Amino acid sequence: MVSHTVDVLLHGVFASLTGGWFFNLHNDIFINTLHMYLWITLGVSPLIAYLTLENNWVMYGVYTGLVALLFILIKSFNLYLQKVFKETDEVTKKKKVPTATLR
Repeated sequence: MVSHTVDVLLHGVFASLTGGWFFNLHNDIFINTLHMYLWITLGVSPLIAYLTLENNWVMYGVYTGLVALLFILIKSFNLYLQKVFKETDEVTKKKKVPTATLR
């Protein structure tokens, strides 16, 4: 009961308050740190661009292009990894054929 409550608080409440990011206990510290910095970058970069750059359509287009490029790179790397690991031989289990017993 306690672990379910902690799970709901961690994945539900905390993720809602932070906009979707949470510390995943099943991942390595490197992956959690990478996700956190990516989340911070995507969350703070529009504010920094708005405060520092001239407010025009070119800025919006450049920002949208950079975010789209980032997502394309992530999706391409994910597709590459899927293809690499899918090419390995699958381990298939042989079905056991029931043998008849003679009496």
